[in-house]
Amino acid sequence: MTNGIPAESWSFDETVLAVVAVFGGLFVVTRTVGTMWAAMRFRCGETIGATFAGAQAAGGLIILGALAGGAAREVRESPGYVAMLLGVGMVWMSLVSGLLAVTGVNLRVHGVERNNFAAVPAWSGAVLGGALCYAGGSIGEGPAMWENIFCAGVATLAMMAAWLILEIGAGISASITIERDMASGLRGGGFLMAAGMIAGRAVAGDWESVDGTLADFAHDAWVLLPLALVAVVVERTLRPSRANPRGKVILQGLVPGLGCVAVAAMWIFKLGKWTWHL
Repeated sequence: MTNGIPAESWSFDETVLAVVAVFGGLFVVTRTVGTMWAAMRFRCGETIGATFAGAQAAGGLIILGALAGGAAREVRESPGYVAMLLGVGMVWMSLVSGLLAVTGVNLRVHGVERNNFAAVPAWSGAVLGGALCYAGGSIGEGPAMWENIFCAGVATLAMMAAWLILEIGAGISASITIERDMASGLRGGGFLMAAGMIAGRAVAGDWESVDGTLADFAHDAWVLLPLALVAVVVERTLRPSRANPRGKVILQGLVPGLGCVAVAAMWIFKLGKWTWHL
């Protein structure tokens, strides 16, 4: 045994993932500590730092639950595999954070250095959505771990594509980063989390083939497109304007954001749940 992994089953691919988990995990820890330190240095207080750490911890618990309860039997029965894939999952959330920064919302720059709390819920929704995508890709039996990565990648790209539709159609990142509108941040965070829920559920299940995975994903995740289009209409209606420079946080922010999550939950309920092994 090697850290809970049978030595005879240790392959080159798994070694690569282990290296990613270890060094990527160190990077995530360093980044987390650095961001929390910056939050204190820029006097934006414990709120952003605590939210930063809390969102990553919540995402880690989501991934751990998926690995322990829904992953392939070989993974569930090996603490080493679970730890390794959890480490990769933490790196995955960091990558999603980077993708969000590329599209316009950077927690370190906009949230911490510019003391913009509107960026916090949007970033949190992206990280949790990314965790849900990775968790969904980890559920089910398969011949190798790279199939899990492929499924998580498909789900994450779909989630970010839906976000791009919202960005191109309504310019939500400007409302968050320039207008500093908390209601927009809450709507964006709710939308990203809902997109992650739908996309993650669409890739969950036993592996058959690339074509089969993509066909099942299209069948189960098509609702992302109408959800994104509706979100564009809502965002263009509620975004900051001269008549409404600051949206009402509860009515125009939290309620629409939770509405997206509720739609995703109802869709997942309609599709039905996978059998877990807890």
